[in-house]
Amino acid sequence: MNIQTLQNELLNQRNINTQLPNLGTSAEGYPFTRHPNNVTVCFGPNGGAILPAVRSYPDASEAAIHADVYFLKNRAGDFKSGHRSGIVGTDWCCNDPQCRCQNETYDERFRRSVYIGRRA
Repeated sequence: MNIQTLQNELLNQRNINTQLPNLGTSAEGYPFTRHPNNVTVCFGPNGGAILPAVRSYPDASEAAIHADVYFLKNRAGDFKSGHRSGIVGTDWCCNDPQCRCQNETYDERFRRSVYIGRRA
């Protein structure tokens, strides 16, 4: 999956015709975009979608299309994955001053955002 594929699927499955922005690339080479309902989506080295703010999702491609829905399912609490804000920058830090990521190192934020074991 990539930004164009996600945009096509948003139109086909949800009738969302908003142009997805290219928000840059992380130091590890992950391209970032933002779902129209303000949840960051990025793409891993093998093209898999990653939702850095979302704690759990069973299927990455489906979750990217419904990123807003999955983000709203995040439970409150201090977890090792996900973020308090749906918007995560290429530095793997979200824009919520109450999120644990604000006091983490870059490597800790990366693991928080890309944690492989968080699938439901």
